[in-house]
Amino acid sequence: MPVRRTLLVLLFVVPLVACTSLSVSQPADGSTTCGPINSVVSWSSDLQGGLTVKKDGNDVSQQFSINNAAHQATATLDFTQGTHFLQASGTFSCWYCSGGSSALTASSAFSEYCKKK
Repeated sequence: MPVRRTLLVLLFVVPLVACTSLSVSQPADGSTTCGPINSVVSWSSDLQGGLTVKKDGNDVSQQFSINNAAHQATATLDFTQGTHFLQASGTFSCWYCSGGSSALTASSAFSEYCKKK
């Protein structure tokens, strides 16, 4: 009986946890980059409303191209040398959430360092 109960929990609870997600997949958190950076924000369910992306606290959302079908937004961003922070936030459809949506935020802290030649 405990095995059956565990299986039922895995079948119903795990999908609930994994249904709605948001991530800054590029640049990767903790990475060191050089030059213009191909920035990628990904999500797992339908975007409701807009996506906000901030580069070191400044809104750069307009620089991102949103592909709702692919659940992804991309932009090429320039950074100065040093440590930087990219944060994305939005509201996404969520069938099991109160009100049918979930507000999510994701971020990446990374360093820009280019060796001089």
